Amino acid sequence: MKAIQMITEGFTARQVYVLEQLLECDRTATSISKGIGGNVLSRVSITAIVDNLESRGLVERKRIKEDRRLIFIGITQAGREVLGE
Repeated sequence: MKAIQMITEGFTARQVYVLEQLLECDRTATSISKGIGGNVLSRVSITAIVDNLESRGLVERKRIKEDRRLIFIGITQAGREVLGE
């Protein structure tokens, strides 16, 4: 689904941005917040966005066994389908 179509269907631009950031690989909230050119969104904003996307089944949080403080966020198959991947 194109970003503009997603926005007209109730997704925010920030939600689309987060989903697109997760297409290549799982990432931490910090790496998503930094984006391509510096701090794009705050970590607090990322947390709220991920909470919403997770409740919709579009992303999931994954803890690393070796370091439970580290949480990666990954896109689900449903998230990929929403993006048209």
